[in-house]
Amino acid sequence: MEEEVVDPTDRCVNGRCWVGPILIAETRGGAVADLQQWIKITLSRNHNKETTLGLMSCLDFTHLYEEHAIMAFAIGREPHASALREVYVRMKVDHGGVLRSNCSTYHFSIAGQGEQERCDALISHYDWLKRVARRHAP
Repeated sequence: MEEEVVDPTDRCVNGRCWVGPILIAETRGGAVADLQQWIKITLSRNHNKETTLGLMSCLDFTHLYEEHAIMAFAIGREPHASALREVYVRMKVDHGGVLRSNCSTYHFSIAGQGEQERCDALISHYDWLKRVARRHAP
């Protein structure tokens, strides 16, 4: 009996096996634990403890030493991909896309089809909410 050879790209969308967003933090000398800690601190300014820890549990971090980058993947698709987008947007809104810790400096970007547009819309939404809150503050 002849064994059927399966092309792995047949099982992948658009010929790629990863279709979700990827958060990229370019760094020289940074560490995953340091980055995770500062992301938790940033998220905790806008979310309660349970939500912050829940968002962090959705992410998987990998340090690519040769590329001087730490990449975060959403474990699964939605709603986990939304957690990754929230981290990216908070880094852009709160830190201008550059996070400076005691250990290193991290420059954030996001990859994935349509991800930048989704995040830009979320940034605009947060900006609008902030303006509305200021207008109605006592």
